[in-house]
Amino acid sequence: EECDDSNNIDGDGCSQQCLIDLGKIKICKHEDADGSLSTVDDQSVVSLWSFTISSIISSSTLATTTSAITGSDGCAVINNLPVGDYEIIEGAKDGWFAVSPASGKATTTVLANKESFNKFYNTRYGIINGYKYKDDDGLASTTSDRGPLSGWVINLFSSTSTSTPMATTTTDSQGFYEFKNLLPGSYLLTENIIDGWVQLVAPTSTIFILSGDSNENNNFINRVASYCGDGIKQSPNERGVNEECDASDGVGNGQRCTLQCKLETIV
Repeated sequence: EECDDSNNIDGDGCSQQCLIDLGKIKICKHEDADGSLSTVDDQSVVSLWSFTISSIISSSTLATTTSAITGSDGCAVINNLPVGDYEIIEGAKDGWFAVSPASGKATTTVLANKESFNKFYNTRYGIINGYKYKDDDGLASTTSDRGPLSGWVINLFSSTSTSTPMATTTTDSQGFYEFKNLLPGSYLLTENIIDGWVQLVAPTSTIFILSGDSNENNNFINRVASYCGDGIKQSPNERGVNEECDASDGVGNGQRCTLQCKLETIV
């Protein structure tokens, strides 16, 4: 190579003035709310994100060149780079997931007097949580009689595949449960009902999570299943007393206690 620029390869690196030709790299960082690059209206710039830019000497050797941090426009520009191939690696941040490039790094080629433009897209993990309660009077309309239930299994499903849960967790001593590190998407919740309990309230709607969402108070409420002699009046009773084994007093809706003290469905 001589300093005559006779090589017809664009950006060969040697000018007629025997100077090294230089280029630049521009990096822009975006948050993608739904985690899908097919939609663009939900993308926003991310400032103060660090990147390391390394020149590629060979397939197995890198030389760290510089670092950069995105500004208020979500971009960073690294000037005066010798022509050649470079690797760009984004800094890791807790609670974030790389959408594109999925590895969090990219390679690019710097040409003389040209800008290499590179975009990085990320999304934040989301959270779904709630509580598990027992309801003493069996009426969802009253709340003062509720208490936490621990040890109950809560299941998380993708709304597109409900045959097998993608995750399960168990309620703690306060009845609390939580699913963390969720990617943007749609989810459903179920509980494993324990024998002797009846479900009163449960979240049945699809839960939509976008980047960084925290969807809270997806609560499950259960009561102990009715039985004769449980001392709870759960359906109208003309005398206003708890059920007795007289085949007339209510236990649950459409139920009564027989003379033999067995629960019977009223037909």
